[in-house]
Amino acid sequence: MKATKQLDAMPPIEATLDRTQFRKNLSRFRRVGAAAWRPKETLPSSDWCERHFHLSRDWEASGGLYDLTRRPYWRDVLNLFDDPEVFRITVQKATQVGGTLTLIGAILAAAKTSPAPAMVCLPNRDAAIEFRDRVYANMRESPELRRYVPPEGRWNTRHIDLGTYRVYLAWSGSRQRLRGRACARVYLTEKDVYQTGSTDGGDPNKAAGERVKSFWRWKIYGESSPEGDPSTIGDDYAASDQRRWYVECPHCGKWQELRFFPYKAGKRAGRGGVGGLKDEAGNWRDPEDARNQAHYICVAGCQIDNADKQDMVEGGQWVPKGQWVDRNGRLAGKPDRPPRHAGVHLWSIHSEKISFGDLAAAYLEHRRDGKIAEFWNNWLGLAYTPRAKMPHWKKLGSRLAGTHLRGQVPSDVWFLTAGLDVQEDRVYWVIRGWGDQVTSWLIDWGQLIRYGDEVEEDDDGTIRLKSDLLQIPETVLDRRFPIVGGKENPLGRTSLRVRLAGIDANYRTMDVHEWLRSLDDTTRKRIRAIRGDHKVDPREKYRMNEIERNTRTGEIYKGKLELWGIFVNVFKQDLADRFLAPANEPGAFLVTSDARVAGTDYLRQLVNEPKTIETDRHGRRKVVWKERSHQIGHDFWDCEVYARALAEMIVGDRTWDASRWPRPQRNQEGRRASRRPGQDLSVR
Repeated sequence: MKATKQLDAMPPIEATLDRTQFRKNLSRFRRVGAAAWRPKETLPSSDWCERHFHLSRDWEASGGLYDLTRRPYWRDVLNLFDDPEVFRITVQKATQVGGTLTLIGAILAAAKTSPAPAMVCLPNRDAAIEFRDRVYANMRESPELRRYVPPEGRWNTRHIDLGTYRVYLAWSGSRQRLRGRACARVYLTEKDVYQTGSTDGGDPNKAAGERVKSFWRWKIYGESSPEGDPSTIGDDYAASDQRRWYVECPHCGKWQELRFFPYKAGKRAGRGGVGGLKDEAGNWRDPEDARNQAHYICVAGCQIDNADKQDMVEGGQWVPKGQWVDRNGRLAGKPDRPPRHAGVHLWSIHSEKISFGDLAAAYLEHRRDGKIAEFWNNWLGLAYTPRAKMPHWKKLGSRLAGTHLRGQVPSDVWFLTAGLDVQEDRVYWVIRGWGDQVTSWLIDWGQLIRYGDEVEEDDDGTIRLKSDLLQIPETVLDRRFPIVGGKENPLGRTSLRVRLAGIDANYRTMDVHEWLRSLDDTTRKRIRAIRGDHKVDPREKYRMNEIERNTRTGEIYKGKLELWGIFVNVFKQDLADRFLAPANEPGAFLVTSDARVAGTDYLRQLVNEPKTIETDRHGRRKVVWKERSHQIGHDFWDCEVYARALAEMIVGDRTWDASRWPRPQRNQEGRRASRRPGQDLSVR
């Protein structure tokens, strides 16, 4: 009561201040109060990135603010994170088109616009560490975020600390990392190279849906370049609304989808793609010639030069499948699927650094080198789905017949490889010659039958050698094959021996090891123990391991066993494609002229293991090369696969363009001069 009387006795506040100051204070109070209750302004993710996302010169191609002016196709992708109707985002892309940088921008924008627990999954632990360092480096350059970067001593592999929320780090194959985290957003990057052969808890594609179940509004973002067949990102894109980038022709104003290959049939045949790959006679151009002649052909027939390329691309827009762009530049039609799962396809033509000529030259180089699948994956951002049907063995023998007889070497052959497949009572073998642009010729084939065991002794004791293995040096390794007509090959040789052979060591491994140890050092350098290994990185294709003991029997390999693991699916697919390719073009797979008569068993086995796609109990698709008939077998086919892998080992980092391969120098009399070690691709 006393306190109330004291308050009543106090003079009003306006009596203690002059009227002007009171009005100023009241106005300020109203502004502060209004600002406190005003809804927070939320920038679209793309706008936030352009205003506040600064790039680190140590990690990115250039510094400064993130610029979407030259990359408008990423603007809509970033804004998909703000769209309440979109729950899944799939980006199927080529390499080096800015995908990882855009992902980092989306993560950083969320720190200011809509923070919530998140997880990013990468292929392995090293990739996770590199991604974390790249995020922190860009945060340090961004004034809005640099204060949130923790000291380097507190960086870890558990999470990235963005101040307002954490992004947990995970990688494929790690069950612990992928479970137990409730996240509103899950980012899956380079998902086509994930290790999906592990337990369910280690499969990021399956675990992603489990992490977001606690949230009403969630996002699962997946991006990758396609890798192999089947492709996870390709399947995801096929399940989305499949948006494509439409552009307006600078000459006629026709809106159309950006494509690499022109239409093959219909009213648009020969249009709607990159032109200039062939000359007037219909022959494939040289890559450098195509680089200068290439252009884009509008669906209406207009020729679009590279000078107009970037403006045309920047003026485009995303169009879901089922819709198109009318003459006024507006979307028409109805999308085939709702936007709940949005999918976009980006390829190298979107990059401001890639010209039509670059695309044309890259295609012809990959086609020449037998790496067309890599062009589809890395340049077109498409999953390469080759023709899987195997031809009939008679048609194969007739269509791919060369002009040489069995046991002869065409003059275009540079070197020979041999593949040997070990069975219980025999060894199958195939010898193949190799030349420019992966063109190959069958030289000879056969079986070495085991008629009994032979015993030889060495300094370490008794070694039991099977007779089928003992026949290999004389029949395969030491045998000389003459060049057709007594001519010389590109290295000046009139006959060739096998440059490198590979023997299957997956079966009768101890027999193979003992036989290899019995060989002299010179011969042993020309043969490798090999086996199929699905754990080998498909991009590396093969790798060498030193094995100390047999994992099944525990037997110790004296002196260790150098075992070359081969990712056979890569080479099987390469050969299957060549079975269907033209026989008169570079890169052809040729057999002898008498193969259809003398090589019935060989040809039958070559086509007895076609590719099929199977789905496991978890819904994952995988490639399976399944034998049609057990009576026919597929041993010669395995030999060809090994011979192909060995040819790749010999060429190594060289291109398959033989014009760049080293040739022996000749003196004034035209004779071969002494050569430097390591230059030759054949064997004396």
